[in-house]
Parts: sequence; structure tokens; C-alpha cells
Amino acid sequence: MLLGQLIINILIAASTYTLVALSFAVIYDTARFFHFAHAGILAFAAYQIYIFEIECGLPVLLSVLLSAGTSAGLGVLLELIVYRWLHRRRAKGLVLLLVSLGLLAVIEGVLSLIFGSGTKSVIAASMVLSVNGARITGTQSAMITVTVLIVLVLWLGSRTTQFGRILRAVADDADLASFMGVNIDCVVLSAFTIGSALVAIAAFFLAHESAITPTMGFNPLLLGMVAMLLGKKLGVVGIASGSIIIASLQHIATLTLAPGWQDLGAYLLLILILLLGSSRRVMTKSKLAGV
Repeated sequence: MLLGQLIINILIAASTYTLVALSFAVIYDTARFFHFAHAGILAFAAYQIYIFEIECGLPVLLSVLLSAGTSAGLGVLLELIVYRWLHRRRAKGLVLLLVSLGLLAVIEGVLSLIFGSGTKSVIAASMVLSVNGARITGTQSAMITVTVLIVLVLWLGSRTTQFGRILRAVADDADLASFMGVNIDCVVLSAFTIGSALVAIAAFFLAHESAITPTMGFNPLLLGMVAMLLGKKLGVVGIASGSIIIASLQHIATLTLAPGWQDLGAYLLLILILLLGSSRRVMTKSKLAGV
């Protein structure tokens, strides 16, 4: 029973990280910088869920669709008003990173001003299923199912549709894609639209599993980034696999150490990935300099 519950808990956590990681990866692969304000959009989407579902009393599906639409709109505004302006002035990655952190602080501050620094909740009673003694709620089972469907749709879309192939081409080599006639600005804008709408789905499930706060998006984003960096070489399936690895590390750490240590393995893995990436870039530059 303990093993079954452990597997279910890992799948639940991995589903959250997969949704966040995929939404982040769509933007990162085309824009090529760490869009930390994405965490703010996740929190913004969660508050939209609260407004539409609790305050307005709208059906769940309609609330998710409206939240996805408003989140996509916010992502588009950030790209058009801030990031595109910086790109056209040849801003470096560090500048974009710092600006995205500033935008995250602004979004969180505005949410705090509007909704207060306390918590909001949309958590409701949910059917509990039992599988060989392991328990899972209806919301959690829906999250796993939706995540699997989104992984399949994105995997198929990236390989069978023209837009998916264009996204992959820009991710592989934006300069070559531009030379071949691809409108990079349009592709990046589309990526912000898709990624910002997709993170609203993650926000919906997070809002139904935990309290809504202005800063709720940062930790899921960091863990999603680790999963993305771990598996992005293998595409959508690799990111999902990376999420399972992160979730497994967390729950093993919880069982063997203490709950407070559950994120330690994931963050150590993030540091290791970044160090290895930096080392490879230094070695590449050294080799090029020696030619």
C-alpha cells in the first residue's frame, strides 16, 4: 500500500511540474531566456480561476477557458510591450533575466494590492478513489489524465503540424529559420500566447490543491525549470520524464530525510545542470579560440 501511494503521489507532483515545465519550455525554446515572470502569470491565472469560479459562479470548464484567455493576454502584453522592445535593442540574456524578475515582482505586488496578502481558496470536496489501498482524489486523477493528454497533443503537434515544425526550427536555429523566411517575432508572440494559456491549466489544478497566494507560482516554476533543463533534449516526452525524476527525488527525500528537505535534490540537480552547461560553453569557446 505504501508503494502504491508513493507512486500515485509521484505522478500527482510530476503532473504539476510537467504542465508548468511545458508551458515554460514553449516560451524558452523560442525566446531563449528565462521568463521568470511566468510564475506571476501562473499566480494571476489562479486568481482568475477564483474570480470566475467562486465570485462569478461560472462552470469549471468556462472558468478555465476564461483564465487561459486572460493569462494569454497578459503574456502577450509582456512580450509586445517589454521583451520585444528589449530584443530590438539587442538586450543580453542577463538583462532579460533581470527584467523578468522585476516583472514578477510587479505582478505579485499588484496581486497583493488587489486581493491582499492573505490566501484565497477554491478547494472543494472531491470524490476520493481507492486503488489497492492507495487514495487519490477526483481532481488529482483529472490532473494526471489532462497532463497525459497535453503531452500527447504537444508531442504530435510538434511533429505533424506546420506550426509545430516551425517552432522546432526556431528553437534549433532562429537565425537559419529567419533566413528561410520565418517571422521570428510572430513565432515568439505565438509561443507566449500558448505558454501563458497552458500555465493556466496548471494554475487551475494548483488552486484546487492548495491555497492561492501572490507568490504561489515561484516554487512550481523553479521545479518545472529543472524538469525542462533535465529533459528538453528529448522534447516533450523528455520534459515529462524529467518531471517524474524530480517528483521521485522529492518524495524519496521526504521518506528518508524530512518533509522540509523534499526540494533539496531538485535544486542540487538544477545547480549541477547549470554548472555542466557553463562548463560545456567554456570548453566550446576554448576550442574555437584554439582553431
